[in-house]
Amino acid sequence: MSLSSALYSGISFILGFTTLGVFTAFSFIDTRTWQTTSIVSLQRLRKAQHDLWTLSQSTSSTSLEHKFLCLDSGLQLHYLSSFRREPQKSLVIFLHGFPDSANLFRHFLVPSEPHGTATQFVALDLPGFGGSDSLATYSATGVLNAVTEAISELKRRYLEDGASGGRCILVGHDWGGLIAYRVAAETVGLVWRVVTINTAYAPLFKSNAGKMTEECQRALRKLSFRTAWRESGPWLSQLLKSSYIFMFNLPMGLLAKWPFIRRVIDHELRWIWLNGHNANPESPVPSKASNWVQELAISQASCYGPSVDECATHDAEGLSYGPSVLARASCKPPGDWLQRIRLYREGLASRQWVFAEKLKQFEAPSRRNSQRFRCAVTVIFGLQDIALDPRIVLDGISGYFTSSDVLGKTHEMYRTGEVSISRSTSSHVLSLMHCGHWSLLEDTGTNTLEGVLAWAVSGTAEQQKDLSVVLGEKGVVLGRDVTLDVLR
Repeated sequence: MSLSSALYSGISFILGFTTLGVFTAFSFIDTRTWQTTSIVSLQRLRKAQHDLWTLSQSTSSTSLEHKFLCLDSGLQLHYLSSFRREPQKSLVIFLHGFPDSANLFRHFLVPSEPHGTATQFVALDLPGFGGSDSLATYSATGVLNAVTEAISELKRRYLEDGASGGRCILVGHDWGGLIAYRVAAETVGLVWRVVTINTAYAPLFKSNAGKMTEECQRALRKLSFRTAWRESGPWLSQLLKSSYIFMFNLPMGLLAKWPFIRRVIDHELRWIWLNGHNANPESPVPSKASNWVQELAISQASCYGPSVDECATHDAEGLSYGPSVLARASCKPPGDWLQRIRLYREGLASRQWVFAEKLKQFEAPSRRNSQRFRCAVTVIFGLQDIALDPRIVLDGISGYFTSSDVLGKTHEMYRTGEVSISRSTSSHVLSLMHCGHWSLLEDTGTNTLEGVLAWAVSGTAEQQKDLSVVLGEKGVVLGRDVTLDVLR
């Protein structure tokens, strides 16, 4: 190990252990989070888990159904879908992040307003989350091959053109967005457009952090301390926001033996449910009305996944949740969270992706020599993100977009839908001034995502309206709460 690697490992351990100590202290001090979420009774939680996860009957109140995919490896993935029986012209696939499940997107699976074209909406549980089986390894190869095979199979099931084409739109939040970025950069012919929500693209993140470090070092050599402080600001901000990642990357033996680890995890989940899933911008103290309490219970049930009782149910085809899902349901708190944080530990963000043989048809040529996106990308980002500094994850993102004329030729080559070079292959960055990390659950973010999807699936290029017009119809006022940059 080189001296620099040893130094980085040492600093990472110190930061991680310090964060673990701070989080442990907060789990005892932050009585507001415990008291507020304790109003969710065990009975209410059990009902929410039953409503969200039971396979014995369809959730008629939301018009959703539970379905499974069995991959070639034997891995079983669970997903939620809107009720459709005939092949569709468009397919929208949602990927959640940590610590969520497919239920994060349940409100988007049945649009409040019909779109101009027949569209199937699907929300997939990532491996090890929700109702999907756990993986032996959460490397880039393991997770990305599983997700890519699932996308291909979903296209075959729901699109008129099957797995070989069709208008497939991949939407990802947090880790789901990071996966979507990698799909955009390293595959061709798999998806037509990618939409990311409050996530980071690893090459840009690394590039911006490196540039800021170099500028800071240059200023220090000139003894310009004020400049050095200014240049290091975004980097230090991100370091603070990412402190939990250093904790997640502590030796697993240390985490497993930490006497308060269960309490720390439980507290962090409760904080997310209170301040992320159920953030109330009108008041720092959420209402204790029954509907809010119910939403809090749904947030818990969504993240925990199926309970032991739901694991005993079967769908119409006789399928049930796998043994690893049952094992996660039996943990306290439910979910086996030390297993789930392996997303952060095993290189999913940046390590090499080795395509499985059957998926090599989607592998982009010379992908390791180019980090540009190979399909149109729409970025939605809430600027009040608690985990990501926009100066690190947004500045310079336009450098990774490919021009519309190149995208048009690529889409035509791979038969991924009708293309308008001036519109449908445009890429966008939508900055939401007052939204946080779970922007899609806030009013402005919800309307923005619905507007983007309505625009993206609205038929041929000739039928498409300008995105700004569609957003306006959804009540999104550009320039006041949202800024839109169109990158052609």
